[in-house]
Amino acid sequence: MKNSAITTVFVFFVGLWCAASTLAQGLSLSTQTENSVGVSLSHYKYKEPGFMSLQAKVLGIDYAGTYAFAPQWPQTQQIWFVRGELAYKTGRADYESTNGLSIGGTENWYGEVRALVGRDVQLGQSVLSPYMGMGLRQLHNDLRTENTLGYRRITRYLTLPIGVFHKQKWSQDALLVTHLEYLHLVQGTHWAKLSDSSPFSSDVQLKQPKGQGIRAGALWRFDNWSMGPTFTYWKIDRSDPNGQIAVEPSNQTVEIGLKLNYLF
Repeated sequence: MKNSAITTVFVFFVGLWCAASTLAQGLSLSTQTENSVGVSLSHYKYKEPGFMSLQAKVLGIDYAGTYAFAPQWPQTQQIWFVRGELAYKTGRADYESTNGLSIGGTENWYGEVRALVGRDVQLGQSVLSPYMGMGLRQLHNDLRTENTLGYRRITRYLTLPIGVFHKQKWSQDALLVTHLEYLHLVQGTHWAKLSDSSPFSSDVQLKQPKGQGIRAGALWRFDNWSMGPTFTYWKIDRSDPNGQIAVEPSNQTVEIGLKLNYLF
């Protein structure tokens, strides 16, 4: 993905923050103890430049639980919180390789679990909530079909998310909650089940030690509901050969979607 695209995303969300600042109403926006369940619909594209690509419309479900600790005097506006997140997304993906092979409707899904800790910081008439934590993301893609020598691909990422929520009163009855997050790959592991395509082939396990990503979103909250756009970008470097003939190429993932949450 080009640097100009990343710059555009940053400018868009900074613009939303600035626009929201002009509509401040002085409402308390401290992080609350609450739960949320959500659904999302997004376009997912995975690409190994020069080798192959996967594209899919994916449907997702997720859960998030937040616990806010009681503030301590005299810092009554600075609340610590912990947050847990679970997500699952799935959708049939179309596979295309640079050698002309095309497979439609392959099984494709991923799941993610994250644990975060953060703190509210009062900023004028808005609240910033910086946070960090750990995440585990696992992806499955099954290229096996009756007419091809496909195989299963499984990838697992251990991640370090570092981000910030910005909460601002958007109108008399609504809030705007934006977030911007940097994702650091701690360790990536890729399994290629080559034995699926031939009994004479051996499965391989490859390590991907470097990668980074961006996650951003803007959710408008009305009472117990929130909705808005989301964006995720990953760039993972090629695997460490470590004496193996097989190598997992560098890859990029872009996912853009819409999300609806119910909070309780």
